[in-house]
Amino acid sequence: MAAGTERAAAEYEAEPARFARLRARHGDAVPGGAGVAGPVPARRLERLRTEERPTWARPLPGGRDGWSRVAREVAGSGPPA
Repeated sequence: MAAGTERAAAEYEAEPARFARLRARHGDAVPGGAGVAGPVPARRLERLRTEERPTWARPLPGGRDGWSRVAREVAGSGPPA
């Protein structure tokens, strides 16, 4: 995720310069880019925050009951059931 965040930040920082080049070439018909510079990277960052990513986690033996037993033991909530 960190690499994706850095890439989104770099793209955000590059947008004003890109729009300035477009405006220099094509004139005032090209928008200033402020309306794009915020929402686009915000959507990219939101996708990075919410997208599914692979995990190295493995299920505990015993399923939900096994997980509950380990959680009780770790939390010190009494003897294992």
